[in-house]
Amino acid sequence: MNYIAVIARITIIEAYRSRMLAIGLAIAVAGFGAALFLGEIAITDVAQVQSTIIAAFVRLGAVFLLIAFVVSSMVREFHDQTVAFTLSQPMPRHTYVLGKLAGFFIAAAALAVFASAPLLAFAPIERVMWWGGSLILELLIVATASLFCVVTLTNFVAAFAAVGAFYVLARSIDAIQVIAGSFGDSQSLADQAMTGFVSLLAFLLPHIDQMTRASWLADPAAGVGELLPALIQAPIYVALLLGATLFDFHRQNL
Repeated sequence: MNYIAVIARITIIEAYRSRMLAIGLAIAVAGFGAALFLGEIAITDVAQVQSTIIAAFVRLGAVFLLIAFVVSSMVREFHDQTVAFTLSQPMPRHTYVLGKLAGFFIAAAALAVFASAPLLAFAPIERVMWWGGSLILELLIVATASLFCVVTLTNFVAAFAAVGAFYVLARSIDAIQVIAGSFGDSQSLADQAMTGFVSLLAFLLPHIDQMTRASWLADPAAGVGELLPALIQAPIYVALLLGATLFDFHRQNL
């Protein structure tokens, strides 16, 4: 546990020194400014328009900033032989992975707080809390997926592209499934294969589109129940991705 805490602390310091947290704060400020501008040109439902736009902006900014930080941090440690040096210490390999992931989780939580803060000007605090809590869980999945991809691929471009594709696909899988369902009555073998493939993806991927919805900020009925999809999916996919990461990390010759 001491090694895990030390590695997590070093990761948090790296997040601070790499300006990742400062950039996250800048994204939140930029989103707030954009919301104020849109409020001047919106005709009706001004607060709803502002909260929806800023929520989408800061969520995407936080997600891809976290992906870039996790991937760049791990790639640098692989190339600088920091991983090999750390593993030369008397500790098991899973300790290093858990320490890095703990640091990434804390950085993800900080990004979610920065992203949620400007929404307090346009939505009630209770709705912002549900939205922010869901964003934290969403970012935990993203951080773990980023760690898995970079441990497997050990290349910045490949890992970043893989995580980005994973996130976009998971965010839009329900819409893709609806489109593929229109081919369900077709007798074509290709259409049937496509429908089956999309159904398989929908079963395997997390339904991130059910998390951190901007509509929660404008819905008076939104409450803690909106967090259920995230509360159910996040632990499952974090555990699965962490298990795959540990398996791949243990088999590598470092």
